[in-house]
Amino acid sequence: MCGICGMIGLRQDFDTYEHALSVITRMSDSLQHRGPDGSGHWIDMRQKIVMGHRRLSIHDLSQNGKQPMISQSQRYVISFNGEIYNFSEMRTDVELKGIKLKSTCDTEVLLESIDCYGFYQAIQKAIGMFGVVVYDREARKLYLARDRFGEKSVYYGWHRGRFLFGSELKAFKALDFFQPEIDMDSIYLYLKYKYVKAPWSIYKEIYKLLPGQIVTLDLTTNAISKQTYYNLEDVAREGEKNITNLSPEECVGELERILTNVISRQLKADVPVGLFLSSGIDSSLTSAIAQKVSNGKLKTYSIGSYDEKLNEAETAKEYAHILGTDHHEYYLNDKECMEILFKIPRIYDEPFAQASAIPTYIVSKMARRDVTVVISGDGGDEMFAGYKRDVQCPAMYKYLTCAKPKEGKRFSDLYDYLQYAMFRVGGFHDNIVSFSPSDERHFRRFGSRKLLNDLNKALHFEAVTFMESETLVKVDRASMANSLEVREPFLDPEIVEFAFTLPEEYKYNSGSQKWLLKELLAHYLPRTLFDIPKRGFHIPVNRYLLSESFKDLRDWAFNEKTLSLSGMFDVSFTKARIQQNLALGEKLPVENISYSILMLQLWLKENKFI
Repeated sequence: MCGICGMIGLRQDFDTYEHALSVITRMSDSLQHRGPDGSGHWIDMRQKIVMGHRRLSIHDLSQNGKQPMISQSQRYVISFNGEIYNFSEMRTDVELKGIKLKSTCDTEVLLESIDCYGFYQAIQKAIGMFGVVVYDREARKLYLARDRFGEKSVYYGWHRGRFLFGSELKAFKALDFFQPEIDMDSIYLYLKYKYVKAPWSIYKEIYKLLPGQIVTLDLTTNAISKQTYYNLEDVAREGEKNITNLSPEECVGELERILTNVISRQLKADVPVGLFLSSGIDSSLTSAIAQKVSNGKLKTYSIGSYDEKLNEAETAKEYAHILGTDHHEYYLNDKECMEILFKIPRIYDEPFAQASAIPTYIVSKMARRDVTVVISGDGGDEMFAGYKRDVQCPAMYKYLTCAKPKEGKRFSDLYDYLQYAMFRVGGFHDNIVSFSPSDERHFRRFGSRKLLNDLNKALHFEAVTFMESETLVKVDRASMANSLEVREPFLDPEIVEFAFTLPEEYKYNSGSQKWLLKELLAHYLPRTLFDIPKRGFHIPVNRYLLSESFKDLRDWAFNEKTLSLSGMFDVSFTKARIQQNLALGEKLPVENISYSILMLQLWLKENKFI
């Protein structure tokens, strides 16, 4: 895992080679946490291009894997962040073309595959997680691409006449001339949903690639074009057309076969590999299979809470004992949680109010002491119906034209309900903001128009909204802040394609969510241990907000003067809403608008907007 960055500059940015070097050095140094093992740059003074790279060495730890890398033909230059899991097969294909590779790293394989087949075809062949930039020196075109599901991010955009790109916004902030304007529609998105959804960013004219997307910049015309090389909706629709006729027992066996192959491939690295293990189905299953195929004991990592109601560590420890892993756990106290909370705006670059970022950061920090790579279970919920709200969707149709639900809300369609169920933040109201948001960014634009099955519609919507911009961003930033690579077996295309061919009852059966995953996990763990209601690890931010130790921060963030500094809030309405929120006391939801406003205020302060 690494960090990529660069820009196409103006003449004054390239008045001397030393000036150009200082620019790309500042950009790449800002991403040192993503790649502490080395740095590199490539500069073309004539075309006014600089590309940078920070390296976290995973394959071929020698200098042969250094980036940016130039193809043997000298035509292509690449800066790559991520992993190609099928690079051995791609390597064989490239070598059959007569190319003698100099390294054993996946980047060189991808680069030479691009030289053989072109950028689009090579990216389609690559199975993995990545953000990548490639410059075609012959055609004078710059290509950016993001992996199929959005495990890695790529930011890009024009700013003051320069075209910028990078793994994180930190690379842009390192530039003297970067003086962005906040995008108010993105502020609205954040306050409503707790994060800023791709393709937008918190700044005007700066964007994030969507999953499965390629952006091409033609340096001759400065025209930008976009292509989609992978579309989850199309994959899901194809699955609906080809529902499997395998029996439940045969499907369990097929899932085990695919997962075993995928995990075996993801365990490959020239550095130590470990596992995140909670009490959940997904991480338990990936840990069980990984340990089964491993030669020695794998290290597993869990976070515990001193609050018994929130603690998963004891269950995870019991799982680890049965599976035979070398288990490590860390108990997170309230003081540490609050200390990390202040780091979140700097780690995430954009406002981010998902409190589970705190334990994700800590478990990543703990794991990095021993390993450089971990395998996680993210994606299992989205592919195999792990969220209760998804299986409730069909039932909600009765509220479209008849009686209102308990909370007095009428839903216009499936996506209206899903947005309400998934993203509602306690106390949010449109009147909190002092501006009128655009209708353009309503999340309904990400809903499926092709899928027929209601559960599949819900799972698709989860994957392209919540999973892409919240879960995967949370994991990427928290882990990479600790120079740790996280791999996600449930997001292998073969697993995803298989999941959408399953009959609905193989995912949700007689009230049991993730039915097929549980049937397979029963091969490794006693069913009585795991066939219990989903818990998840929650940070009690509601308790912190109400605590005496938070008083000074509350008084600063929520007073009229601070609220008015940004010009974003209807101050009187917002303050009243916060007071209503806090007056709930112990009944205040963990996901609440007061916490979202607090994290926005901290972000604004960190970035010197207030």
